[in-house]
Amino acid sequence: MYLADRSAPAGAKTAPDRGPGRAPAVAPTVLALGTVSLITDISSEMVTAVLPLYLIAGLGLSPLGFGALDGVYNGVSALVQLTGGHLADRVRNHKLVAGIGYGLSALCKPLLLLAHSLGPISVVLALERTGKGLRTAPRDALISLSTPDRLQGRAFGVHRAMDTTGALLGPLAAFLILGVAVDGYDAVFGVSACVAALGVVVLMLFVPSGAGGTPPPRPRTAAAPPAPERPDPVRLRDAAALLRLPRLRALALCAVLLGLTTVSDAFVYLLLQRRTGIDDQWFPLLPLGTAAVFLLLAVPAGALADRIGRRTVFLTGHALLLAAYGLLLWAPAWPALPYLVLALHGMFYAATDGVLPAAVAATVPESLRATGLALVGTGQALARFGCSLAFLGSGQGPDRGALTSVPADAPDGPRTVSDLTCRRFHAAAGTGVCLRSSPGALAQDNKAVIVDAELRQVRSFPLAGTPSRARVSPSGRFAAWTVFVSGESYGAAFFSTRTAILDTRTWKLDASLEEFAITMDGRDYRAQDVNFWGVTFAKDDDTFYATLSTAGETHLVKGSVSRRSVTTLAKNVECPSLSPDETRIAYKKRVRAGASLWREHVMDLGTSRDRPLAEKRSVDDQAAWLDDRTLAYALPAEGAADRTDLWTVPADGSGSPELLTSGASSPARLG
Repeated sequence: MYLADRSAPAGAKTAPDRGPGRAPAVAPTVLALGTVSLITDISSEMVTAVLPLYLIAGLGLSPLGFGALDGVYNGVSALVQLTGGHLADRVRNHKLVAGIGYGLSALCKPLLLLAHSLGPISVVLALERTGKGLRTAPRDALISLSTPDRLQGRAFGVHRAMDTTGALLGPLAAFLILGVAVDGYDAVFGVSACVAALGVVVLMLFVPSGAGGTPPPRPRTAAAPPAPERPDPVRLRDAAALLRLPRLRALALCAVLLGLTTVSDAFVYLLLQRRTGIDDQWFPLLPLGTAAVFLLLAVPAGALADRIGRRTVFLTGHALLLAAYGLLLWAPAWPALPYLVLALHGMFYAATDGVLPAAVAATVPESLRATGLALVGTGQALARFGCSLAFLGSGQGPDRGALTSVPADAPDGPRTVSDLTCRRFHAAAGTGVCLRSSPGALAQDNKAVIVDAELRQVRSFPLAGTPSRARVSPSGRFAAWTVFVSGESYGAAFFSTRTAILDTRTWKLDASLEEFAITMDGRDYRAQDVNFWGVTFAKDDDTFYATLSTAGETHLVKGSVSRRSVTTLAKNVECPSLSPDETRIAYKKRVRAGASLWREHVMDLGTSRDRPLAEKRSVDDQAAWLDDRTLAYALPAEGAADRTDLWTVPADGSGSPELLTSGASSPARLG
């Protein structure tokens, strides 16, 4: 198996080579198409940056449902590439078909302003991805047909660099618009529509219809040259016959096999966040790190491929990607790990994204150029989609999320699995609270379910967002939960929290602690950016502790359920957990500003002195006291993107962390 490199078969024509000497400038067609892609990507990435949040938090789509829809749409886009490529070759007008694709995508942007439910939005997104699929192969065919064979890698590198510039600017534009606009989502969609229309205008005005980069000069003689004979139309059998070309078949097979080793970028960023503790507010910027490296290296990588061979650069790119995967799975959590992974990820794209179509162009005749590019591109895209599905499915199991019990003195012993499935769970004195999300449903259904000692449902309450924290008071009377919601925080970019307390005797629900009176530094305090999370209860069935966030700072607060009030006690305290003897608070303390790097600490409530515990890794959890001496908490499992293990550590700062049990979260000691 090998990749076609520089030589082209008979009939595989490109723009005429200008002979030896200084390399010519990039063809005007490439620069014009690069400008169109830059503008279009600003528009597309503005929507892409906010779409998951809009669908999940705004319209109630579950994360799994969004992932399924996004995967289906990407698959549709890949399949439509075949139609776009064949149609462009058949009508022999690549610009026309590319323009239809760009126009269809641009038309969908203003339609998002009119679609306010899942059904219409799904139709709009399907049409947008159809436009993307239609334009890809004809656009790449225009690039290859306007460029000499020896400069194909460089030309595609220039185009990809300009394209990536748009991908960098789009999310930043969306971020700025959301920060200043009243109706943030509609403002993003409206501006995106205007930018997309500009891209179509640039395509129609500045991209030539012919293959060449510069139109030939008109002859000075009056006699008109004879009209060339119109070639026969391209038929489906001609397109199918491309796979009989040995070099194209080998190239397509190699691209598919290597695509099967490539998981979705989203999984890479998710695993990187879990390994390094990157804060949620910085998570949307991770793709920008990849894009920045891609932008810097796309042109040099393409030029290098023209000199030393596209096969070598293409395979090197996948080797770099495997190195990034290896660092994610097995490397220690070094401070430099995010930078190394993002650099390798960007280098992978620089060495493959433009190099592959350059290699394809050298193996396909001019009359079938768009079709050949579509065949290989579709195969690679479907292979990557299949690999991502396999990666997602590997983290699922029949007992995933099920409430499981083990003997306290033998946590690694046999597990008793119940029929109750929860995202978060806590229990005490015969009362349990289970925060659940309906798995696999497109419409996310979040509920807090109160259960008795036999795990029978007693009552349920709808939740305003994604489950985050749960606690039950020592007597079993009160239950508290925290969820993530959207559109209510003025201090964060996107998300805020909401915390509720329920009296299981009277079923009185305080739906939001934000309604409680706040005393800070001895004075009444009110602010629009107040958020609470991580409640822990005392034994008197009235006192509780929690985290208060406001003005960019977190505070430990002591509250009273009966008086509906809280008072601040200390700063930089998150997810408190009251010890059984009620003399200490375990909590996570942020140790690096602007990053989710927390150390687990214990504070003496009498003296306010605190000490760091022996756990050196970042703990993003509300720890649970197993007894007065030991804390339990969840950490991401080594090498797993969506699984946690339970660990314990002494509460006095001595000793070292120990694995309690694998594949578990939300610990609660019963009895």
